[in-house]
Amino acid sequence: MGNIHDLVRRAYAEGRVLRIAYFKYNASCASIRDIEVYAFDGFYIDAFCRLRKDMRVFRQDRIWRATLLKERYQRDSWLESLVQLSGWAGQEPRLP
Repeated sequence: MGNIHDLVRRAYAEGRVLRIAYFKYNASCASIRDIEVYAFDGFYIDAFCRLRKDMRVFRQDRIWRATLLKERYQRDSWLESLVQLSGWAGQEPRLP
């Protein structure tokens, strides 16, 4: 565990999977998600969610706990193009 900002930054920089406990809006309990971070602007995390098998946007303030896994992932060029359309492509994680 550690500072969520730092863990997201490391996951992005090192291409490592991040496991998060995430509270969706109006949810009574957190769901566990393994995500592949594609972009982070300090508030939103643009990531591939392995549970949903699709790109998702996660709010950093709804992450209760995060763990950086040893497993690495290869960034998918098609998913990278989706991130480019959102305007975040090529941005490294930044603290607000």
